[in-house]
Amino acid sequence: MSAADLRDPQVLRDLRRAVMVFLQRTDAALDGSTQQVRNIVDWLRYEQLPHWKRQLAQREELYQQARRTWLDAEADVRLGATSRGPGRPSALEERFDMDKARRRRDEAQERLDAVKRCVDQVERHCNPLTATLRGCGFTLQEDGMRTIARLDAKIEAIETYLRQDPGT
Repeated sequence: MSAADLRDPQVLRDLRRAVMVFLQRTDAALDGSTQQVRNIVDWLRYEQLPHWKRQLAQREELYQQARRTWLDAEADVRLGATSRGPGRPSALEERFDMDKARRRRDEAQERLDAVKRCVDQVERHCNPLTATLRGCGFTLQEDGMRTIARLDAKIEAIETYLRQDPGT
């Protein structure tokens, strides 16, 4: 067993202060990480989901409008083919516009589905993780406070010992 230097309890006070700083920093880090996960879920749910739902609705309307235009152009082409007057040669341009609108609508649907999957995955995987982090935080705080209480008791015992009259 080694001998203890009981002349200055400052080493234990410094250790106590270091434990306090450690507990504050770990608490802030754990709270920060759980808040970041919550921020991501909130961003996905309250910004991205509504955005892509709006985009899908707008793009669906544009697709339906392009489809109606194409159908009208197709009717004009058929009508021109059966009548003796000058008719429309084709509805290819309208068909191209309709296909482009369909692709944009499908892209919005894919993005919306991806955001929904992402929200589900983040919540499914991160909720247990954040619960674990909170549990670790509670454990660290409890153990840290017990350690500080023990250090306080040791510091008090050393100070009491040092205050004793060496002649008694």
